Amino acid sequence: MLCHLQQLTHEVVLRSRANWLPDLIPAHSPIITDTLSLIELCHYQQFIWQKQIISNQTSVGETQQRLCHLLVLKQEMDELRWPSPTQLPAASRQWYTHDLMVSLGLSYILQTGIQLLKGYCDEKELPSHTIISSYTIQTALQNIPGLSQFYPNYTWIHQTLENTPPLLTEIMLLQQKMEQSHLSDPFRPITLQSLQHLIHHLPRYLPGEQFYYDLFRQVNSLEKTPRRAHSFHRRLVLLNLTLFIPDTELLIQLYKHYKALLMEQIHTFEEWDTEHQYWQMQHLLHKDTMPEALANKQTCLHWMVKLIQFCQKKAEEASPGSVAAFIPIDWKNTPQAFVRLFHPLRLSQTITLNGNNDIEPLCKKLHQMFRIPKVKGDGYLTLASLVTYFKNMNSDDY
Repeated sequence: MLCHLQQLTHEVVLRSRANWLPDLIPAHSPIITDTLSLIELCHYQQFIWQKQIISNQTSVGETQQRLCHLLVLKQEMDELRWPSPTQLPAASRQWYTHDLMVSLGLSYILQTGIQLLKGYCDEKELPSHTIISSYTIQTALQNIPGLSQFYPNYTWIHQTLENTPPLLTEIMLLQQKMEQSHLSDPFRPITLQSLQHLIHHLPRYLPGEQFYYDLFRQVNSLEKTPRRAHSFHRRLVLLNLTLFIPDTELLIQLYKHYKALLMEQIHTFEEWDTEHQYWQMQHLLHKDTMPEALANKQTCLHWMVKLIQFCQKKAEEASPGSVAAFIPIDWKNTPQAFVRLFHPLRLSQTITLNGNNDIEPLCKKLHQMFRIPKVKGDGYLTLASLVTYFKNMNSDDY
């Protein structure tokens, strides 16, 4: 039966590439009921596979391979373009309807197979729920006149069409979770906006459905993670979701909000380094897996790079060996008193920087370590002013 399905799929692909032109498809009308019966037989065959697994007559691995083979066939169908039937010549529409049924049937068989194998193998070893979704052809099928005539004898057609796509279910659950949340989260309204956008435009994104599904699965898995995930890491994943709105202004707004959030909640080198590594990993992952059809792919990657650079800079500043990590010492006297103390030490080479006692490098280091108040007005002495004081001392102006 799998061989028959493979042959059917191959023929569907050829007809689709020929855009169902009457001259390039069989002259006779397809017997759609024969194809639907074959799909039902394949469906019932899976129950036999399950019984064989239970009685140790066959292995789980063997059945998994069969499902994966079906998945490959379904993926071929998902890559086809399904125009509106009204765009096709009347002579082509029966074959077009037949071919859509084959694609829908593959979804039906795979969905059943996955349910039957649950509990017998790891979830990760099952084919993707999202790739087998029939959502990509629902609009085309619902526009075909006379489709309901098949419902009485083939109830699975209606049931499969009525199923909410797994990806859409994930998004709706996440949206519901966000709406019920009472947390004070600056990203909450933007995240809800992005989820509504995805629900509305989901059919356009389906070629890369697995990419989005993986992200939503990350969000759901955070319910079981340590406390920090709830307060902070959760926002990282939600930020990823919002990156899929094709709105540059919104991305800039998100970037600024997110930087402010980081500055508020992160202080240590370890935290900045973790954040830096997280975004490096996300950039690497998204660069290879983000669908090419996504209009703002390059913009998303650009802002990820900016976040990586920002986090790297803050990690360097907060590192134990960084000057920026030191709290400056407050000098409670005048700039002249400061210079009178350190100038003789510089001249006698009691203090040097890398064996050198030049004014400017030493001043730069001292300026980083001390906050020296101005003689007049508020604030602290600039590096240029400190250098001037030392040079004046060098010329015996004091």
